[in-house]
Amino acid sequence: MTPAFSKKDDEDWVDCVPRWLRAMVAATDRSPEEVAEDESAGWPRGFDSMIFGGVKDIQAEKGRVVCTVPVTKLMLNRYGTLHGGCIATMVDVFTTAALWTVGGPPGGVSVDLSIAYMASARAQEDVEIEARVLKVGRSLAVASATVRRKKDGLLLAEGRHTKFVASSPSSKL
Repeated sequence: MTPAFSKKDDEDWVDCVPRWLRAMVAATDRSPEEVAEDESAGWPRGFDSMIFGGVKDIQAEKGRVVCTVPVTKLMLNRYGTLHGGCIATMVDVFTTAALWTVGGPPGGVSVDLSIAYMASARAQEDVEIEARVLKVGRSLAVASATVRRKKDGLLLAEGRHTKFVASSPSSKL
């Protein structure tokens, strides 16, 4: 179950994003490994629990979110490097958070998510993800993200995320 979250009346959406991300981290009050192994844990689970279990150094400004995610062994592929699906989940989650900073939760659904992979990271390394909003239209929003190895800034992946965002309750896919 997703933790309850709402914007305070006097709060800007930019200020909500770090609070929301910290709430997700708090909801994962155990290590990602413990959450993934516990069938009764509820939400967050899977890649989300792996990501939110260690998010730190959260920064948000209008149209931009930056944070650090430690790579754990559960995030690895069979070659011992950060799994591409986990990177794609990071791009999805943090570009959505960046969209929040420009006017509130867009709701909506992903219509396209593309990732270009360039290098790898291993367990015990930190990766930094920077997500930026490129455009918000009446029904589509586009954001991009870069994922870098924190210790040396090596570019691991770049992603682009397009979301359908309902401009009104009557909007349809």
